[in-house]
Amino acid sequence: MIMLNKDVYDYIKSADNETLNAIITQINRRRSALQEEAIDNFVVGQAVEFTRKDGDIVRGSIQKINRKTIHVKTDFVTWKVSPSLLRAA
Repeated sequence: MIMLNKDVYDYIKSADNETLNAIITQINRRRSALQEEAIDNFVVGQAVEFTRKDGDIVRGSIQKINRKTIHVKTDFVTWKVSPSLLRAA
């Protein structure tokens, strides 16, 4: 886990509700931008892989690209995966 800068931590800790809501809005916008950037790195038919929670690596090809998820088809199943978890195989 990345440690926050002490000044940032103190600012958040002392922020009122309106300021916290503004911070959360900006965080959500940044996450959306990062998600869009990640999606732009992939195309349908591309070979990709990702690591499951249990540590196993799953390999497949992109079947469909949605706004927030990418469908990865393997030999047995189709997975809906966040693009931030995918890497080219």
